Amino acid sequence: MNFRYWGSDWFAGLLTIIVVVFISGSLPCKADSMTSLTFKFTIEEAADIRTIRANIQESPAAVVNKTLLKDVEVRCQSDTDFTDALKGFHKA
Repeated sequence: MNFRYWGSDWFAGLLTIIVVVFISGSLPCKADSMTSLTFKFTIEEAADIRTIRANIQESPAAVVNKTLLKDVEVRCQSDTDFTDALKGFHKA
């Protein structure tokens, strides 16, 4: 699946938020409602995930930060790209 057209990018954004919460234990931005969170996540550039949780290793942080980018040409282009990038972190 191509993230650019996958639910108008909404589902990819939701998946990214879930991954950020799973890895960091916190939402990618502060908001007082789900509507506000969605708006902020869609419009604002996200901070490096290590500002949320400093002890995240560089490699997983790079993958997550890449998914937070607003430029669709730079982000993972498919679900396969995204899951392949994350697979290496499961082995430990």
